[in-house]
Amino acid sequence: MNQPQHQLRPLALLGATVVDGTGSPPRPDTTVVLRAGRIESVGPGIDLAPPDDAEVRDVHRRWILPGLLDAHAHVESSANLRALLEWGVTAFRNPAAPLPTQLSALDQAPAPTPAPNQTPTSTAPPLHAVRAGPPLDYPPSSIPRPGVVEVTTADEVRAAVRSQAAAGVDLIKLYVRLPPNLVRAAVTQAHRCGLPALGDLALTSWTDAARAGIDFLSHAMPRHPSLLPADLREAYLRDLRARRIHPLKRWFELVDLDGPEIREMIRALRDHSVGVDPTLVGVEVVLGGPNAPEKRAVWSKVLGLVSRLRTSGVSLLVGTDAPRPGINAGESLHRELTHLVDAGFSEAEVISMATAHNAAALGLAHSHGTLTPGRRADLLVLGANPLAHLAHLANIEEVYLAGVAQRRPDNNGQQHKPTARRHL
Repeated sequence: MNQPQHQLRPLALLGATVVDGTGSPPRPDTTVVLRAGRIESVGPGIDLAPPDDAEVRDVHRRWILPGLLDAHAHVESSANLRALLEWGVTAFRNPAAPLPTQLSALDQAPAPTPAPNQTPTSTAPPLHAVRAGPPLDYPPSSIPRPGVVEVTTADEVRAAVRSQAAAGVDLIKLYVRLPPNLVRAAVTQAHRCGLPALGDLALTSWTDAARAGIDFLSHAMPRHPSLLPADLREAYLRDLRARRIHPLKRWFELVDLDGPEIREMIRALRDHSVGVDPTLVGVEVVLGGPNAPEKRAVWSKVLGLVSRLRTSGVSLLVGTDAPRPGINAGESLHRELTHLVDAGFSEAEVISMATAHNAAALGLAHSHGTLTPGRRADLLVLGANPLAHLAHLANIEEVYLAGVAQRRPDNNGQQHKPTARRHL
């Protein structure tokens, strides 16, 4: 997948404050040296002299962060890849994509364009993508073929997992209609093939999925009737069958976040080390959008669920479910971080989640997520401090992809950078 690297000159970025992604305190007046698409060194400017042959750039009064990672982005078009890069996203997990053998032009990187008067240090590889294949679902699936693999027996599940593993996927996606017995079969076979399994599940509860050994769950909407108080389940199911309710809104209205059902679910997630990407921007869309009455009615409980996952020690990832109506690639990750701050996280926590923690969860800790020597030189240069106000994370002056400064010209040929939205 990666294109060959060609070394030109090392690059030294001098004088910025570095937020390295690990949660460590910011490091002012720091020198970052990039060579051959990797981070060569990071250290105090007073101690770390640039290499003699390095191109030197003064970034005093700037902030440097690792590139961001989106743990849930169904991105395949070149336009969406460029949008990710524009907003500082340099790697992502696509939990439902064409098989790798079916990918061609969509697997190409946005063409890197050096910034004015700057010499690239290497030829940039594509944005790194961790991909599932088409999801496995019980018929009739809401996803039309060929975007889904419909399965009805454990043997069909195992064959589908083996087929996707042979095609080169990075994980197995399980979808909403799979019942518990088929979830168990899929997870077991995925692990035999050396692959993690991720679920967006409705007919299997999160509690049962965790006990089946699933590795990841998506969307902060567990929505299984068994997670409601026992005396409310039958009424909920009757209304669901009669289509008299907004299913997710009603589920959140009825759920007791401190009841035994949710406490048991959270224990199972924590004890079985299940990673959850809440995709709050996606939940918001399901509830009708930012200003919908359905969202306003239950949003505090949605955030309350995420807060309880956090305080109980469940591993939380940052993802968006982009692109879809109301969820733009790249920009939505910044909105997701803002929602997580609303759920009780600090700015430093969400930045670490979108960098080091996402990288570790996606199996990329050796290459992405921190400003550490040896990691790929994917990094952002910001014009303001994101720890003081998260909106400053959108004040991106430059994105480096494997050491190459990316430029996105606007229609007038001027360098373009994201504009902070008011809701950030």
